[in-house]
Amino acid sequence: MKISLSILLGGVLFFSGCSKSRTLSFSIENLPIAAEGPLFEGSNTAQGNYEVALEAFLAENGSDLDQLKTIRLKSASLNTNSDTLNFDLIKAITLQFASDQTEMVEGGVLNPVPAGQQKVALKMPTGPKNLADFFRQKQFTIVSDLDLKQDQESKLELLGNFEFEVVVK
Repeated sequence: MKISLSILLGGVLFFSGCSKSRTLSFSIENLPIAAEGPLFEGSNTAQGNYEVALEAFLAENGSDLDQLKTIRLKSASLNTNSDTLNFDLIKAITLQFASDQTEMVEGGVLNPVPAGQQKVALKMPTGPKNLADFFRQKQFTIVSDLDLKQDQESKLELLGNFEFEVVVK
């Protein structure tokens, strides 16, 4: 009888301690990502800094950073910041997340970049990484390695749009 009661009590405590997770969608829109000129044929680095605004988003959704379990990148796209520019100068794009306190993590890739496009969607890596550590910081950097077809004297400016799946307890 004592064993049955212990098992029952243990089961109740186990299930009451396991709260149901919720999945939210969080977006970063039109983040400026720039490469300072002059730029040369081959690999060039563009980057944009993101001031983390996740805490306010979580509060609006009845949660906080202590309840954060995972953040995974669902989609990433880049577009030109002008109606007259396109991606014809760029052969390939690799996107990564970087910060001083975490290791760099791949975010997406596009190779080859289709000609004549003003907006491109990157392909997500298989087994997307948990980016929660980036969002626990005040700021992180989105780095884009751009493989250029030719030299360019001027600055190259893009806008990044990112959608994340946020899981909280």
